[in-house]
Amino acid sequence: LIECTFPHVKFRDVVLSKENESSLKRIVLENRRRSTLLEHGVQATRRLLFFGPPGCGKTLTARVLATELGLPLMTVRFDALFSKYLGATATHLRSIFNEMSRRPAVYFFDEFDAIGKHRSDSIDVGEVKRVVTS
Repeated sequence: LIECTFPHVKFRDVVLSKENESSLKRIVLENRRRSTLLEHGVQATRRLLFFGPPGCGKTLTARVLATELGLPLMTVRFDALFSKYLGATATHLRSIFNEMSRRPAVYFFDEFDAIGKHRSDSIDVGEVKRVVTS
């Protein structure tokens, strides 16, 4: 379900707008100093949503974050996530979320729109609708 890699791409290896670079570096710093933040009752940013057209750098940015945080990049494999068996896809998804609490990493749901559909989407039927509910 998950492909584990250890990327070696740093901020200096990518071109980012000043605004995006500043935001991402702040998130890295927050996570490096997570224990200090917790002492003051503040949580570090732990979830990001990247959006944009193909080729704009979403996957590359996830690789940079993993490298800069010194964590593995866990990419969810959607070809293995979906199953023809009733409820199996939701079970796979639950397994991934359970793994997150056990293994620190950058978890990357590439092509999330494949499962992040609206419940009332009239085009989708079956398993995808059940996953959205889950």
